Amino acid sequence: MPEESRRKFLKGAGAASVIALAGCQGDNGDGGDTGGDTGGDTGGDTGGDSGGDTGGDSGGDTGGGDEMIKVGFIESLTGPFAAPGQRRLWATEAAVDRVNEMGGINGREIELLVRDTETDPGVATTKAQSLINDENVELMCGTFSSSVCLAVGPVASRNQVPYSAGYCATRRLTGPDCTAYAFRGTRNNAELQWMALGPYMSDDLGYDSASIMYADYAWGQSELEQFKRFFDGEVLSEVPVPAGTEDFSQYLSNVDTSGDALVYIQAGGDSINLLQQIQNFGTHQEVEKIVSTGAGIGEFLGEAGIDPEVATSLLAVNWYPKNATGPLDTEANNEFQSIYSEYADEPLPTRSSSTGWEAIHLFRDIAAEIDYTGPDQAREFVDTWRGFEMEESLAYPQGPKYYRPDNQAQVNQYITEVQEDYTEQIIDTIPYDETDDYEITCPGEWIQGEG
Repeated sequence: MPEESRRKFLKGAGAASVIALAGCQGDNGDGGDTGGDTGGDTGGDTGGDSGGDTGGDSGGDTGGGDEMIKVGFIESLTGPFAAPGQRRLWATEAAVDRVNEMGGINGREIELLVRDTETDPGVATTKAQSLINDENVELMCGTFSSSVCLAVGPVASRNQVPYSAGYCATRRLTGPDCTAYAFRGTRNNAELQWMALGPYMSDDLGYDSASIMYADYAWGQSELEQFKRFFDGEVLSEVPVPAGTEDFSQYLSNVDTSGDALVYIQAGGDSINLLQQIQNFGTHQEVEKIVSTGAGIGEFLGEAGIDPEVATSLLAVNWYPKNATGPLDTEANNEFQSIYSEYADEPLPTRSSSTGWEAIHLFRDIAAEIDYTGPDQAREFVDTWRGFEMEESLAYPQGPKYYRPDNQAQVNQYITEVQEDYTEQIIDTIPYDETDDYEITCPGEWIQGEG
């Protein structure tokens, strides 16, 4: 077993029973991912053409035949999520090179096949199926958009190809629309976030009341539901905001700011637009804190023209802040950041980057445990993935974590505040094992005793 990981079986999870390969429909409104990499511009230096196939072969010579293991990387490289998609690609390419230098996946060199989803579930489905049918990929990773994840997951499961979804925040991926071979890779969902942040607001900060502005589609609605569930205080106002809103003035005027905090649930450019208008309205001066599950809120505030006074009013929960502070100021994380900077057009990795790096190392470690040699072991691969535990290391710089029986990663979460220089300072840590008792809502029959 690699020194960086070990196997653990969770309570209640034993030998797998029947694998459920039920499909699910993509959610047209669930593309909003918490915090949404606010730098995700519509163009970006994506390195991928709009047709979508970069043909990236960071695994080296493609003529390796059976000596190669083909890994499909399917991601938004054009469109509104191009920037975070490119960040994940940089980190994934860095991980492929490192793993190949260490002997590959159980002795087989990785060939990375890159495809652009164009942030379109239909395009993603077609390209995922092509990777499986035409390229014979054995593993897949990537994807920022929730709607794309929900489309790719069933394709992977029907074809029995293990798939590590890169970022998508929708609770449905490992909940009611779960599929046997699709895993949420190294990130949290709305329930995990609010299980950490809600009690922190109530118990640690002593907040008795708050208002919430939320994106009015499936992602934002699930955040609202979990906020109300875990915040032990009075919710003064709930203000839904349509996706793509540019003028937030009417919605800000409906917010009751007499409480302790304003919670906002917006993604990408919507998040920046809202913060700019909060600045113009002076809303940040009316409450003690502006609170978000928008991980990475400090990453692009300076270049977006957000005043330091607004930035320092922000509090968030994040599983991988960009700046290596406190518990993430480790030798492993600093080394990862140094390696990433050699591949990227930016100095520091974001949470999007970390998921790409960790997925390739996870594939390596699971394969080593089961002595993986080919697709006929796909069922054993995903059965081993459920319950797999990782220790903090260069392979897993975000910290220790494991996968629940419903294919959801349990990760450390960090409470952060933004400083005047726009860096995120970790002020507290919610360990991964303190939020692992929430209900399994995935109906998959592969869970022992479920279905």
